Amino acid sequence: STLFPYTTLFRSTAKTLLTEFGVPCSIEQNITSDYNVETGEATRRKRRLLGVCIFNQLAYDFPQFQSSGVLKGEASLVQQGDVSITLSLSSPLSREELLLSVLLVNGERWQIVNCQPLKPSGMTIYYKLQARLVNG
Repeated sequence: STLFPYTTLFRSTAKTLLTEFGVPCSIEQNITSDYNVETGEATRRKRRLLGVCIFNQLAYDFPQFQSSGVLKGEASLVQQGDVSITLSLSSPLSREELLLSVLLVNGERWQIVNCQPLKPSGMTIYYKLQARLVNG
């Protein structure tokens, strides 16, 4: 398609900027294999993907607000201390996979509360995340 060269250019530019101004990070996923009927267990393993991220300093500490939460679950509501993060990964993940993952940055663990992939022409360029520091 005619959009493909532009998508590649956008992806390359985003990666260059995130690499220059961001910090190394990784996504940690807990992956569970199929249930084994004979042993009665499912095998669990961790998978890590490398990436680069930028904490949006303008929105680093979202103000706390009240919402009726009629259409959203409580976990996705913005809480005091939540951060906005721009993320680029070595391999693309779906929104659902990211929401089940933890972001590791500078020795801190951040639970991904909400995310929006930016994907013109169906190719993910980067992700905009709402994340919450994990205690302990």
